Amino acid sequence: MKNLINKKFLLALLIFLILTFLVSFLIWPRREAMPPSPYPTPSITEEKTEPPVSSDKKGSLTILRSEIPNRTIGLYERFAIEFSQIPSAANFSYEITPSAPVRVTLEGTTAYIGPRPTWSPNTEYKFTIKKDTKDIYGNLLEKDFVFTFKTALTRGI
Repeated sequence: MKNLINKKFLLALLIFLILTFLVSFLIWPRREAMPPSPYPTPSITEEKTEPPVSSDKKGSLTILRSEIPNRTIGLYERFAIEFSQIPSAANFSYEITPSAPVRVTLEGTTAYIGPRPTWSPNTEYKFTIKKDTKDIYGNLLEKDFVFTFKTALTRGI
């Protein structure tokens, strides 16, 4: 009896595999070849160059983009602020009101700001990146960058 069940199972598996093959290779329509790209493709011998980095290292540090939510944020949520140059970890100056433990992670030109471990529930924070923040070249931020955000009422489930 057990041998008969194993044979039926193997036969069903074989039929399934054959049908899968037929559908995927014989019945399914073949995709047409993609048209040639209008853009030149670099040859193997061609040297790839990096995009130019701003050679003007003098001047001020600016904030290019921020992902500061314009809504109530979750208690574990972080957000990103992108700078024109790489901010210096040693010279990253900020202030938060009311006082709270903050985790600032610098990755390239982006600063991620998040709670350590959570934001306080139902609280409105004012976060200021101070104008004495410097990039790795010593350039200062043009002016204080101030934003506010409010946290959710509860930690959730």
